[in-house]
Amino acid sequence: VVDEFVLFDFYDARIPADVVSAAHFDTWWKQARSKQPELLNFTASMLVRDGADELADEFPMQWSSGELALPVSYRFEPGHVDDGATIELPLAVIHQMSDSELSWGLPGHRQEFVTALIKSLPKQLRVQCVPAGQTAKEFLEAVPPTNDNLLDALARYLRGVKGAQIPKQAWDLGRIPVHLRPTFKVLSQDGEIVAKGRDLLEIKKSLQPVYEAALAAVASDAGVTSTGQTKWTFGLIEESFAQTRAGHQVLGFPALNDEGRSVGLVICATQAEQVARHRAGVRRLLALSLPCPDLISDLDNAAKLAFAGSPYSSAKALMQDVCLAVLGDLVDERPMVHTPDEFAELTRLAEAELGERCLTKRDQVRAVLATWRETDRLLHGRVEIRQLPALTQMQAQVAALVNPRFVSDSGDHLAHLSRYLKAIQRRYADLGDLPRDNRLAAEVDPIQQTWANRVGALPPGRPMGPELTSARWLIEELRVSLWAQTLGTPVKVSPQRVRAALP
Repeated sequence: VVDEFVLFDFYDARIPADVVSAAHFDTWWKQARSKQPELLNFTASMLVRDGADELADEFPMQWSSGELALPVSYRFEPGHVDDGATIELPLAVIHQMSDSELSWGLPGHRQEFVTALIKSLPKQLRVQCVPAGQTAKEFLEAVPPTNDNLLDALARYLRGVKGAQIPKQAWDLGRIPVHLRPTFKVLSQDGEIVAKGRDLLEIKKSLQPVYEAALAAVASDAGVTSTGQTKWTFGLIEESFAQTRAGHQVLGFPALNDEGRSVGLVICATQAEQVARHRAGVRRLLALSLPCPDLISDLDNAAKLAFAGSPYSSAKALMQDVCLAVLGDLVDERPMVHTPDEFAELTRLAEAELGERCLTKRDQVRAVLATWRETDRLLHGRVEIRQLPALTQMQAQVAALVNPRFVSDSGDHLAHLSRYLKAIQRRYADLGDLPRDNRLAAEVDPIQQTWANRVGALPPGRPMGPELTSARWLIEELRVSLWAQTLGTPVKVSPQRVRAALP
């Protein structure tokens, strides 16, 4: 609508200059309205700006995302917690909202938002991107909103156009005026507010248990879940599952779920979770369908002792994990199975290759255990008190690398474990230069803690998924590059690269 200045001009053109009080106005208006009763009436067109359509595009009353159309409301009250735009979304569709798409904000706030982002950078980076407002304008003209995250797209643009290298942690979102980021109000099926905030990712994390319970209830009502299965009894497993609740489509992703001694069918909230769970579930069902080959009887006594002295409860438990790891390799090497016929074909293939591949994997494990024992003995030696924190770190790293599930957990990184352990030995040997060790640890520790926080936030039983798994091994490669460069790394690695890989 038009502002108060337009209204003033309208009245000023119609009311005589000598009308300077309420009494004057009443006297004048009694006479004027008898001749021109519509003199002071506004038409709709007079109240609306010429650019109203453009304004509606910049500040829409609905946010569209795929098939979703969500109501948007606005509040202009600086300092209020709800200042700016608020997007309402039902709990049932929260995981269908794209974090990357929403990172661009509302069109009407976008240029101001990007300007504020540039101004939030540390001075040494900010000076490469000035003037901030003009740079923001040019960026938005050159890079239309996409499914890519705004911060990633802006960093790439500034690198290409300005030569500025902007690490993800350089953006200071705490300095962004709050009204430039929409508030998300999540509603239950009954219309109650279950969460509210400006960080959709954090809202999703906090509501994960609530959402999963609601999704499980919907799936159970539809009869698409099961548990306690030891054979493929699932028929065709669809790639997605959809049900309508309270006028909204609830979308889930079916996957087999590893239950240890059996397998179930569950509905996952995201496709990433679906991939991780289904892989583990298919692997477990293969293990339940095929006997583990005898990997112990042909060993000499020294080898049997070597395998018995591992973090596993027994040599038999270790060999069962070797078998599970090989089955995981076979699953990873082929398209994911969703039908009884596909699983039957995978079972035949696994049966033919399992024995030979288990022997190869067993030899790899024996080499890792030899290096593990060397490292373990070394770390139980005597050190100075001031070196104890570093020693504790190394012991924790070894325990994470070689644990009672390390063979199946390591995947194709099993071949690298000995190198990681040797890098720990190098670090231990160089502990005499403790200031150097502290400097190097300061580069890794915050990244390790961030990764651990991400893993700790996962619901119980949730597999890490490919992104967190990849980040885990990049952290190990970073340690090699810092403490044992001569051992080499198969990929280029730096603290910046590892931070960028963290989901």
